[in-house]
Amino acid sequence: MPNFTGKSYEAVVNDKQYSDYRFTVVYTVDPEVPDGVIIAQDPEAGKSRMRVPEGISVQLTVSTGVVMAEVPYVVNEDYEAATEMLEKAGFTVTTEFQASKDVTAKYVIRSEPAPGEKAAVGTSVKLIVSGGPTLREVTVPDLSTLTESAAIARIESSGLCYGGTYREANDAKQGTVFKQSAPANTKLTEYSKVYIWVSDGPEKP
Repeated sequence: MPNFTGKSYEAVVNDKQYSDYRFTVVYTVDPEVPDGVIIAQDPEAGKSRMRVPEGISVQLTVSTGVVMAEVPYVVNEDYEAATEMLEKAGFTVTTEFQASKDVTAKYVIRSEPAPGEKAAVGTSVKLIVSGGPTLREVTVPDLSTLTESAAIARIESSGLCYGGTYREANDAKQGTVFKQSAPANTKLTEYSKVYIWVSDGPEKP
């Protein structure tokens, strides 16, 4: 299998030496790779493939380069709805909670970049979200031995935010939490993110 990575997609599909290949293409935003350049292939270069009458099938992942889009207006929206709107527009989202006497809790105070500004698709938009008039200190729950779904529910019912899950081989029962980013019974500011580590079972020899 030839190495197509780093080459121009148009040049490859129009090259007569590859006339026996049947290319399918998946486009992805990659600000670091120019538009039209192949960034991945399946099967990988160097692997042998049987030649069949229909041709040799290869999937190519091609960069669209930097695609700019307007940041949607999400101020005074519920932050979960705002997150969904931004993700549909092609952005990733981070959140930061701040005390606010003027904006209802869990609603967006502002975004960075601001609504209407242009930003590269695939980049992050930060939401500054109201935590209400004051942000209280809350106790971090003990999440050990809980399932992932139960741990997430416990985090959110404690006034904290679920940050994400990491999965690793561990002697703990598969599917249960064996580590958390903030120790149990310590104090965190309300709406702080807590991450969890879930066991994939013992490491295979």
